Amino acid sequence: MRGGVWKWRYILVFPRVLVYDRNSFSKVVAQILHPAFHSLSIFRLMQETYEIRLFAKHLPLLGDTTGNSVKLGRVAATIRGTVHDPLFVRIGELEQHLRSTRQGVAFAAWRVERHYSKEEVAAAELFLLNVPFTEVSGEEYGTQYEDLLNCEQEIEQLEYTGGADFRIHRKSIPCSLNTKQIGPLRIAFSKLRRKLDVYRLWGGELIVSEGFVCLNKNERISGGAFFPIVDVRNDNLTLPLQFSDSATGLEILSIAADKHISPGDWKFWEWLNDEEQQPLLAKMLAPQKRAIRDSEKSGSVRNLAQLTLRSNPLQISKQSQFGETPFDTENKDFHRCDGGIIAGRRLISPLSVLRSSWDGSDLCRTEVYVGGQRQGLFRPYQLLVVSKRLFQAMLKHKMKGFHFEIVELI
Repeated sequence: MRGGVWKWRYILVFPRVLVYDRNSFSKVVAQILHPAFHSLSIFRLMQETYEIRLFAKHLPLLGDTTGNSVKLGRVAATIRGTVHDPLFVRIGELEQHLRSTRQGVAFAAWRVERHYSKEEVAAAELFLLNVPFTEVSGEEYGTQYEDLLNCEQEIEQLEYTGGADFRIHRKSIPCSLNTKQIGPLRIAFSKLRRKLDVYRLWGGELIVSEGFVCLNKNERISGGAFFPIVDVRNDNLTLPLQFSDSATGLEILSIAADKHISPGDWKFWEWLNDEEQQPLLAKMLAPQKRAIRDSEKSGSVRNLAQLTLRSNPLQISKQSQFGETPFDTENKDFHRCDGGIIAGRRLISPLSVLRSSWDGSDLCRTEVYVGGQRQGLFRPYQLLVVSKRLFQAMLKHKMKGFHFEIVELI
């Protein structure tokens, strides 16, 4: 690496030997054509870059910052570089020292981005969709939840003490994994940015655009279900699916009417998404084809929906690491739960899952949760993973609201 610029490396993997070749890759490719090299695998390493907002008072402790981008502000210095570069390592050592001595933390925020080659993307089978939080919660607009079991977890929490100073103290908080949503998601649509197709609320819920729903119907995407939501401005349920366009849809409405429920009732959607109704629902959706973006013409009402994931949970391999910071590699994240269901605050490594746990669905979720224990309006949530088929369709239709990473299947 020169001047902070990351260079591609190719790793040639033999049965027991790793060979690194930087300059003569084309010659090696030619050799692979020989039958003796048929068992050879070629991997192109991704590029991992970081951005850390270090408290400015700690900057002199890091020494030489040559080769990194450093922008000094009044309170924090924004530092950019390549993961595992010398400055990254020193920041990690400082962070661990401050935490172990209970003096606080070294930085206020961090971000790691992974960049891939076209070849890596083309070879991938599953993709992790990172959906940034929308700063709003359904709970604050009256969404109802039921606590099924009273479970508490003792955690360590940062407490702001003034200026750029924090201290660490312990407290007990309720676990939200035993909380069930028992009514429609209520939200102020005006709080959601326009022209996005996927949103994640503070409570972990996923909201999708009508275009995303249409894409899933047109492509017969598996693994998910869509529920209406309420815009608190008019207090009406949205309508993710159209029933009057087909004979099967009318049949569904007739059966529901006998049960005294209709698409304007939350109970109708709970009934519709039960396993028993899935054959009839699939029959209704099969012939329906709608333009992906027709619903987003100027002046139209936003017909958003809540996406729930129904596929078998993906089991995480031991290679996946979770923590509060990128330096929490020894499983010391206090946001984990004792049962291991909440893996940590954030994913701090590439996501690796067991191939045997993937049931082939297009919309998938991880078995573990991230986000830490419930604190205020924040609730832990499962990671969103999609198949290559859905990922390519989303790119084709220029869907927005997410960043992607490649998922490793082992």
